[in-house]
Amino acid sequence: MILRSGLQCFLFILAATSAPRASALDSARAEFDAGKYTQAHAILTKEASDGSRDAEIYYWLAKCDLELREYDEMIAHAEKAVELSPDNSEYHNLLGRAYGRKAEHHANWFSGLSLAKKIRNEFERAVELNPRNVKAQRDLANYYARAPGIVGGGEDKAQRKLEEIQALDPVQGHLARMDYFVEKKDWVHAEAECRIVENEKPRSADPYNEIAEYYENRMDGASLERLLDEAAQAGATDSRFDYYHGAAAALTGERLENGQAALKRYVNSVPPRSGLPSHSDAHLWIGRILEKQGQRDAAAAEFREAVKLDPQNKAAREALKRSGA
Repeated sequence: MILRSGLQCFLFILAATSAPRASALDSARAEFDAGKYTQAHAILTKEASDGSRDAEIYYWLAKCDLELREYDEMIAHAEKAVELSPDNSEYHNLLGRAYGRKAEHHANWFSGLSLAKKIRNEFERAVELNPRNVKAQRDLANYYARAPGIVGGGEDKAQRKLEEIQALDPVQGHLARMDYFVEKKDWVHAEAECRIVENEKPRSADPYNEIAEYYENRMDGASLERLLDEAAQAGATDSRFDYYHGAAAALTGERLENGQAALKRYVNSVPPRSGLPSHSDAHLWIGRILEKQGQRDAAAAEFREAVKLDPQNKAAREALKRSGA
């Protein structure tokens, strides 16, 4: 009886100490999914300040930092996640990306070399820990294709990595090759890789979204529209498709009202997030649709909103300047 009471007491204490953290992490992830990154960060920061040794707390802090564009903090939190869970492939990959963001935004030449080596080390470690981590494999392939030999990049390494990805997952392999040819500005071969993936008729929305981004960047509305029709026929669905339907309408000049409605639906339903089409670009496309409809003042207002959301959006700044607003 005494033993049972002691066990029950221990289990009660264990539940009391572990449940709040699990609840806090769940709450933070819910806030993150809703696009409330500051609120999610505050919940996680409280856990960290209370001395949490849960690597996942720091992993999600780093993901919040990415959305808040706090790249130094992103590195610190991702490093902590790796320290607490050194054999987690995903944590190493995120840390590599964190170093990459730092290099893009703040590094001088000397520190850029140092960061480049750290990026490579983390991507290589992520792949070593989990060779089936396709995201890490593709990040490493991109690094090899872009980086000079002095920091471990190189054409031979890139080609070998592309072959490995192809063997691991053919669709991802062709998408990785598309990235490679885009980097080389070889549009003929990049589009050929897009067509190969389209012909596979994947049921997942992600490959269609990657190809849609390519067609958007190429300002190819007809191909973008065709791709979205193919995705619908394959049964793939995704909230990002609204964005690309709007971009296709603006580029082709067809179904403009439907395109505008789709873009507004996207802005109203999808929180801003790294890796997704930006709200700034959505407002830019709405403005272009309004221009085609002859609504110059309304178009200028959309361009103004696009610049407000992202002052670095060069296309939006140029559109606003052109509008005379």
